[in-house]
Amino acid sequence: RRRRYAPRTRQGCLTCRARRKRCDNQRPICHTCTRINAECRWPDKLQISDDRRGANSLQNQDRSTVILSNLESLDTETNNLDVSLATDLNTTEASLERRLLTYYIHTFIPQVTLVQSSSNFFTSLYIPMAFHHTGVMDAIIACAAAHLARSVLGPEKIQELNAVVIQRQQQAREFVTKHTQRPERPEWEECKLEVVVVLLLLIGLESQTGGRSLRWMQRVNCVRQLLQTYPATATKMWSEWDADCIQRHFLHHDVMALIMEDVLDSETKTNLSNRSDFFQRRNAAQGVDCLLGLSRNLFSIITQLRSLPNRDSQLIDMDAPEFLKLETDFSNWKYDHEMASTLDLNVRLDLIALSECHRLAALILLYRRYPSRLYCLPHLASQIMCIVSRITPSSGVLSALTPILFLAGAELNSEVDIALCAARLKSIREASKMMNIASVEEVLRAVWKERLQNRVRIDWLEILRARRWTFSLG
Repeated sequence: RRRRYAPRTRQGCLTCRARRKRCDNQRPICHTCTRINAECRWPDKLQISDDRRGANSLQNQDRSTVILSNLESLDTETNNLDVSLATDLNTTEASLERRLLTYYIHTFIPQVTLVQSSSNFFTSLYIPMAFHHTGVMDAIIACAAAHLARSVLGPEKIQELNAVVIQRQQQAREFVTKHTQRPERPEWEECKLEVVVVLLLLIGLESQTGGRSLRWMQRVNCVRQLLQTYPATATKMWSEWDADCIQRHFLHHDVMALIMEDVLDSETKTNLSNRSDFFQRRNAAQGVDCLLGLSRNLFSIITQLRSLPNRDSQLIDMDAPEFLKLETDFSNWKYDHEMASTLDLNVRLDLIALSECHRLAALILLYRRYPSRLYCLPHLASQIMCIVSRITPSSGVLSALTPILFLAGAELNSEVDIALCAARLKSIREASKMMNIASVEEVLRAVWKERLQNRVRIDWLEILRARRWTFSLG
């Protein structure tokens, strides 16, 4: 069938013009629109006046109609663009959060913990908690971004990750402020331990970024007060294992704070250091601690050093019962043989070596307070370096050696041991990306320079006091 061509008409109804069909110009409804049952629309009649103002008015009206139509179209496109951008940004942030959370679980945690097991509270407690409390998630993402920023190449990626660290750290702080300044809220008791977890993670973030201010010690003291003020709530709202995990994490940071307390002046030290008396509960932990290894009980004993006089005090008594008891406890302390027997042989040997290093480092902390025992320090430090040399270079135990190498390195006299200590610290820093180790290296270099070149024995406390530094060794 041959198709007939219908030329476009410039007359007739608007419907036929739009459809490009011939119109018979029958008003009010043409035959074509009647046949197809369409709405027949006709253009409005124009009243053309001889006055030019009428034509201008009609022209302006048409122009206004066009502009209004364009604006409406632009607003619609802009709104659609805003929604699209917001969706893209949310998708990008969610994707970045997933990547950082994956990095935290599979890369960060294995590098900063001793063993990977079901007793590792970073994975078994903190990760599930992060999906219920935004503050915990923000702190975890900040830690992951800060660690990853030390590994990526390119200034743009580093800048992006540092921006994430700043943003998430601020949100985590706001979470803590929200739940500590208004404790009258009903959910206060339920969120208390989450607040403690956020503070503990932020203390760890200070170690990652190499912070040298008092902020981390203030947070340690804040956690101490929370755990001492609300022990009944922690027991009631949480399982014994959950509360014990958080207390063990705090115990690690508490001992790191104890090492630095003598740097502070007496007034600041009084405000920031209090004895932690809540570790007398039955140990609910199962397996090796991911931060303390086999030395959990030893760390609890180390906190008792706060009961002794200050190293600058005139009340130091070598025959004091407190000193003799601690010296005996440190000298006779033994790790948990039953717990160690369940481990792989190589892991067991490394953890046993670490626990012995912890014991010798505890004696260094004790003897530093008593001038008549200072002669023991170089020998203890050399013993530590001998044990450290037996630890597997790829072992996860290396992440816990920073405080040990700091205390031992400051007492070394042998150039061979000093070189070994410096090499171990460098390898740990490059592997773990923890920037507090850079501060440790800087202080020890100053100590070694005076000792080897000028034959002057300078204490690391004097260097930190002169520079007004306090940094976490955790």
